Amino acid sequence: MMRHIPSLIKQTVQAFGEILPPQHAGALAFFALLSITPLLVVATGVAETALSNVITTENEAERVVEQVESITGPQIANALRPYITDNQTSFGGGFVPTVISVVTLTIGATAFFAQLQRSLNAVWRAETDQGLVNTLQARLIGFLLVLLIGVLLLVLVLMDVAIVGATRLVRDLIPLPPVAIRAVRIGEGILSFGLIGALFGLIFRVLPDEKTAWRDALIGGLVTAALFGIGQAGIGVYLRLANPAASSVVGSALILLLWVYYSSLVFLFGAQFTHTFTTFQPEETGDEASYSRATES
Repeated sequence: MMRHIPSLIKQTVQAFGEILPPQHAGALAFFALLSITPLLVVATGVAETALSNVITTENEAERVVEQVESITGPQIANALRPYITDNQTSFGGGFVPTVISVVTLTIGATAFFAQLQRSLNAVWRAETDQGLVNTLQARLIGFLLVLLIGVLLLVLVLMDVAIVGATRLVRDLIPLPPVAIRAVRIGEGILSFGLIGALFGLIFRVLPDEKTAWRDALIGGLVTAALFGIGQAGIGVYLRLANPAASSVVGSALILLLWVYYSSLVFLFGAQFTHTFTTFQPEETGDEASYSRATES
């Protein structure tokens, strides 16, 4: 199988270029920008409720920022920080902005996942059913996926709180060497990577109209999560070199727009890899591999 990897990558790149990825990434970025801020505000509001007896409101918002930073990098987290913390202190509390964000999130996120389904159908070369039942089903699946993403972010926050609390408790009883604390953080990173990969795999499994086996979807999800991590490192380097004014509203919006657009491209490439991987069949000679694209029915 290893000798076929160059051919697999070549076929993925060729097929990826055929779907006009900049157009799909631009559409995804637009709808994602409508959803990302209310999603974070909702997650922060839930964290406030779940952790009200553990940490303060300011720390709850900071926990969400820290988890966003672990996924997106410091530049994006700093750009999103005002949206998270300011919304938590507005309206005199967390309930009203959370309710407003839930409504905004429901509208924006269901539209986002509808566009995501269209983009994945383009990757899978599948016809999009425009019927009412399929549209309602897609919106319902999108809403459930939004809830799942919110739960995932909350789990990451709770996991971080638990690890910090357990580390402090053990450190008070038994002095821990730095390598032990580092090992715990590495384990947390691996678990986060697995959860994100599983989420991507679930999206590849349920959203396209042409279904993919769970095994292939999960493999593709993990590969996409790895590409996503590499991509975040790359865009982080770019943002440090470009040095946009993140402290201004325009600068924060520009950073967020670049990150969402770039992340959409990386995600779509991971989706294309997943579909190419599922239909990749080595030829009898073993020297080349053929990629069979799904034909229109």
